[in-house]
Amino acid sequence: MLDVGPERPALACCAWTIITEYGRGVQHLAALGHRDIAFVTGPLRLHSAHSRLAAFHRAVQECGIVVD
Repeated sequence: MLDVGPERPALACCAWTIITEYGRGVQHLAALGHRDIAFVTGPLRLHSAHSRLAAFHRAVQECGIVVD
């Protein structure tokens, strides 16, 4: 995945459906009994970092896991 950062505003962006992929990953870990799942994001100045974080939060909430 490429992202548009402030240093290169004209850079083309290529992305895929992260919501589905984060959902699958979190569902897999939850099915194994995991409830403490960490998430590490990139620089929050990037739009994709915010998108990934939102997708993660949505996925854990759908699995009934409380985000603290």
